[in-house]
Amino acid sequence: MRSQSMLDDKLQAVIEVVSKALDIPAHVLGPESSMDNTPLWDSVGHMTICLEFERRFGTSLDLDKVFTTLSVRDLAALVP
Repeated sequence: MRSQSMLDDKLQAVIEVVSKALDIPAHVLGPESSMDNTPLWDSVGHMTICLEFERRFGTSLDLDKVFTTLSVRDLAALVP
């Protein structure tokens, strides 16, 4: 089972990725931030987030993951 601090660290790291990719302040983002409730997180923004995620964490997202990870919480679950 994951510790809360490990989960918090992953969420914060993903918030930083999304903030950088969308060029918005990190303090306006949280675990529930998603394409549905973050105005700049559109389809182009999502691809930018995915590319930044891959760069930051040195991992590759397959198309299934790209299409199903639509929130900060979803992305944090993929952090190695």
